[in-house]
Amino acid sequence: MPIPPVPRDATIEPSSDYVRFWPQGRPALAKLKSNLILSIPPQYQKFWIRKDDVDRTPMALENIPLSPVVGFSFFLPDFSGYTPNNYQITFDPDRVDVVSLEASDVKQAEPDAPGAYPPNMMKRLLKAGVKGTYQEMYGLKCYHGVGQQPDVLTCYGPNNELYKEDIMLEVYVPPYTPGVINPTMQAMYFTKRYGGLQIIWNTSNTNFPRWHDIDAQIWKYVESWNIARSSDLYTDSKLKGSP
Repeated sequence: MPIPPVPRDATIEPSSDYVRFWPQGRPALAKLKSNLILSIPPQYQKFWIRKDDVDRTPMALENIPLSPVVGFSFFLPDFSGYTPNNYQITFDPDRVDVVSLEASDVKQAEPDAPGAYPPNMMKRLLKAGVKGTYQEMYGLKCYHGVGQQPDVLTCYGPNNELYKEDIMLEVYVPPYTPGVINPTMQAMYFTKRYGGLQIIWNTSNTNFPRWHDIDAQIWKYVESWNIARSSDLYTDSKLKGSP
């Protein structure tokens, strides 16, 4: 197949970078730790830019080199990947970018430890001071921190009942300060999943009502793309192109 399945209204130009550099469906291999080896379908990364700087060759899992960090993107509302229609859009309000996913020390989850564990970050925010009372927004408690930009809220709350974990994100809200053209929201937090990971993802602030769906989908992808539980040889028969 020369290109992946695309929407019916997609304009496919054979000379476009999307078609020219499509890696024949081969996923990128990224080993964050022994229990988390991701096989990421190419349409969820900028394959036309990354080209040969990622591993796509079938190999024994133990031979896949460690990756200090990995990222990927997807699009709302259906959590699809890049297509010939959207891959050149610089700021697409429908796009979610997982800027970084990396292994991190589980000691971040200890009480009062430095780092990005949401309960500890929230404790530091409250200690530093907040302006007024919090606002309940989409299942989160949102605060204006002392010294924080007036158009930025820091929001905190539960994001996963199974893991008993919380999330912390910052979101731009109107009225915006001068110079804010594409207001965003960004989550950055530590999770104890897979023995400790830190994640940063962002998207347009228009997607704030769907923050929970977005975060849940990210972890669905991580779970479905994880081939660490497979046999010791990665082969084309193990391509994972579905959510």
